[in-house]
Amino acid sequence: MFITHGGKMSGLEAVYRGVPVVGMPFLFDQKANVEKFLAKGLGVKLDYSTLTKESILSAVREILNNDR
Repeated sequence: MFITHGGKMSGLEAVYRGVPVVGMPFLFDQKANVEKFLAKGLGVKLDYSTLTKESILSAVREILNNDR
């Protein structure tokens, strides 16, 4: 699992290594990149403006417990 802001290079690294992502976009192309991960089933998204301990734990559990 890779927790990332969703930048293009970090996204490419995650795909190359074959690891799912927890994306939390902030600026520019990051939102679109994270949406692409979601559309392909490669990860989950966190929203910085509503970030909580529970939302982080939920995202991590989703990645760790998903056999996909």
